[in-house]
Amino acid sequence: MHNRFVAAALVIFAVSARRSHAMRKTEMPSDSAELRQTDPTYWKKLYKAAMLESNVLRANQRIEAALWAIAQRSLECEQDLAGSVEERHEIAEAVSSLHYWKKFISTY
Repeated sequence: MHNRFVAAALVIFAVSARRSHAMRKTEMPSDSAELRQTDPTYWKKLYKAAMLESNVLRANQRIEAALWAIAQRSLECEQDLAGSVEERHEIAEAVSSLHYWKKFISTY
């Protein structure tokens, strides 16, 4: 049951992240594709950077970049059956934390 909930949440998140990304028509830095292909923990680096950013404007950009990278990693995990159960839990927690952080900083 828990795995189905996490999978459903990730699919919903991936769809909303794609829509959000398409609406802004912003691209990730050109080196992100190369980094993502060689480093499956790339999303964790972006997540940490977003959570530690104190500048509100930069924090929003970092949050969006982290959410984008997480959506990409989630799709990779689904398609290739890659990623461990632990990573999938980490992803779910990271998405929740990023949404909370985004909501929190939007009040400033």
